[in-house]
Amino acid sequence: MHNDGTITRCSYDNTQCYKVKTVAKIDSISASQGYTSGGQTVTITGHGFNDPNIDIQIDGVACAVKSYNQDTVTCETGAAASASVTGTNYVGQHGLRRTIYNSSSGFGYSSMTSQESYEQLALHLEAPLNVDTNYGNIFSGYFKAPATTNYRFYAACDDGCRVYLGTTPMDPSSKQLIVDAGYASYRDYFNPTRSFKSEWIPLTAGQYYYIETQHIQYSSGDHVSVAVEIEQTAI
Repeated sequence: MHNDGTITRCSYDNTQCYKVKTVAKIDSISASQGYTSGGQTVTITGHGFNDPNIDIQIDGVACAVKSYNQDTVTCETGAAASASVTGTNYVGQHGLRRTIYNSSSGFGYSSMTSQESYEQLALHLEAPLNVDTNYGNIFSGYFKAPATTNYRFYAACDDGCRVYLGTTPMDPSSKQLIVDAGYASYRDYFNPTRSFKSEWIPLTAGQYYYIETQHIQYSSGDHVSVAVEIEQTAI
C-alpha cells in the first residue's frame, strides 16, 4: 500500500522549504486469502489513511478504495489472472521490520534469535540512542535503488553490527555480508581510523534488494545506524 500524501514545512521566514511524505502504518488486514474473481471487501487497520491519494495492491492487483479515515481503509479486490504463488515475496508498507531481542547477559550474533523478542515498525534503519544494555536488533526490509549505479553502505554502531544485502532483487535468500562493524561513535561514518563500509555495489534502478542489519549491545552506550552513498556519476 502507498499513501502519496505530502506535508510542506518552511522556515519562519519562508526562505527554506521542504516536503515530508506521510507514511501509513498497517496493524492488521481482515483477510489472508480470497478469490481470483475479485469483489472481496478487505479492511486494513492502522494509522495514517486519511488521504485521498491511497494506492492499494494485493498480489499486484489493484484494490479499489471504498472508504477511509485516519485508522481504517476499506477496498474491493480486483480480478486476478491466476492464483497467488505460495512463498512469493512482495513489497509491503514503508519502513522496516525491527525485531528487538532482550537478554539478562551478553550474547552473540548466532545466539541472538534464541532470546525473548518483540517487533516494531522502523521508519529508518536506525535505533534510538542509549536506551538499554544486553539486547540486540535485527532490521529487515527492502532497499529500492533510485538509480542504476554503484552504492556503498556505511554502518556505525555500539557494540557491533553486521549489514547484509541481497544480490538478487526480491530474494532474501541471496543476502551477502557487506559490512562487519565494530564500535564506532554515533553516526560516525567517515572517521579515517574507525570507518566501516562496504565495497561499491552495482544495483539497478527501481529494483528492491533485501537488506538486513544485525546489532548486538552489551553494556554502556548503545546505537546502530546505516547510511548509503550513491556514486555521483549517476546524479
